[in-house]
Amino acid sequence: MIKKKYILITVLMLLIISGILIFKESKNRQIEQEKQQSAINDLGITTETVSVKSGILTKEIVYIGTIEPAKSVVLSSKMTSQVMKIFFTEGDTVKKGDILARLDDSQLAASQNTARQKIETLKINYDYLDKEIQQYPISSPMIKKIETLEQNRIFLSEEEEKYKALYEAGAISKSAYETVKHESDMVGLQELEAQAISDDAYGKLKNQRDILNSQLNELNANINEIQVNLSNANIVAPISGEIKKLNYNNGELAAAGMPFAIIDDTSNYIVKVNISEQDREKIKADTKAILNITGMTNKIETAVTNVLPSINERTRVGELEIALDSLYGGQITSGTSVKVDFITDVTENGIIIPRSAVKNMSGKHFVYIIKNNIAIEQEIKTGLVVDDNMQVIEGLNEGDKIAVKNLTRIYDGVKIYIVKGEH
Repeated sequence: MIKKKYILITVLMLLIISGILIFKESKNRQIEQEKQQSAINDLGITTETVSVKSGILTKEIVYIGTIEPAKSVVLSSKMTSQVMKIFFTEGDTVKKGDILARLDDSQLAASQNTARQKIETLKINYDYLDKEIQQYPISSPMIKKIETLEQNRIFLSEEEEKYKALYEAGAISKSAYETVKHESDMVGLQELEAQAISDDAYGKLKNQRDILNSQLNELNANINEIQVNLSNANIVAPISGEIKKLNYNNGELAAAGMPFAIIDDTSNYIVKVNISEQDREKIKADTKAILNITGMTNKIETAVTNVLPSINERTRVGELEIALDSLYGGQITSGTSVKVDFITDVTENGIIIPRSAVKNMSGKHFVYIIKNNIAIEQEIKTGLVVDDNMQVIEGLNEGDKIAVKNLTRIYDGVKIYIVKGEH
């Protein structure tokens, strides 16, 4: 029991001694720190300095764009028909004039053959009627009858004049004269009737020929239309490029006017960028742009080609385009993402300092120039501000050393102790 008490007392004594030693060490450290701080205070207010240098300050707006073909063509079928054969697949390269697919034209071909057969039949009838019309004055019995009646009418008309003179001279009776006159009038009426019948028959022949001619013209127009439709059975590439999309397969029914395929012009590409309405006001055509294309090591320096005038009413987002003048050895492909740095402002070669070196007081900007470890308060006129850097237009010269730390404690004429930077 006595031994346990002895051990407990011993442990307590050791703890007390250890505590006293730790307290003394802490007190000594505090005294040493106060001495060091006092020494530093005697040297001046601590700060860090930088040497003022000239440079170029660039203000950028960064967006992600996408490479797209400068031109895409949507092909549509001009007729509704079944797809008989597709000769290419998506991703294939085609040349202008290549036949991409062929539609079923069997019904059109049958209609064309039927129309041609009708034309042959109508042509035979037309030629017959035309020949009849051409020969009518020569071969028609009615024409010959009219000629005979005309001769009789002339003869009887002459006889009528003679009988009239004899009757007026009293050489013949009135009944004899009227008999001759009646015959002359009757022949004249017969001639007029025959002429009317002849004109009617001739007119009917011409009318039948004209109807056939109209039918022939209609059938020829129909054949021409069928011929155009037959040519539409071939879906032809209007440009050279890459097939981006095919909307049909063999055996499916292609609808007239509906997109059949999309072809991208792979000879020219553009970068399309969706941009906010606010930033769009800062970017114009010809604004400098730096392109960092995914998969390419070197950046491309270019400019905005076109700023589209429209803005999405819901998202308030617009679109702009940057033309790519080169394919860069085939490294440009549609759909590739592009980091685009739009250069909206650039300073000339001038004074650039950290923003941390500037102290704002009463709406003015000041820096502290350090000379011989003394702070000299200097008002400056600032320009472009980009991130942590600021352009100085007036108030500083290249080579000046300025404070960048502890500015809240520094004032004009105070002694400075530089802990980092040039002295």
